[in-house]
Amino acid sequence: KFPLIVVVDDSHFVRESMRNFIYSCFRYSKPAQDIYGLKSFIKNKHWGCESSLLIDARLKNHNNMSIAEDPQVERSVNSLASFGKSLYGII
Repeated sequence: KFPLIVVVDDSHFVRESMRNFIYSCFRYSKPAQDIYGLKSFIKNKHWGCESSLLIDARLKNHNNMSIAEDPQVERSVNSLASFGKSLYGII
């Protein structure tokens, strides 16, 4: 009945858009560790399953890094966006 089941921490974020859904699946899951299938099997060296596919896309210790902005880098990039510079009109 449910061909794909994705377990996430922030369901409100994930359901806002397909972009958020795909981001969460790729950012918070490792295929070798976090994908399961009901009635799974290996045939000719290929993994498969006969029923629902489950992706565990919850936040785990190995991906608990937060991205911090560096004010110096931000100033440098913003200076490249000023009139006459290489990123003017792009950002």
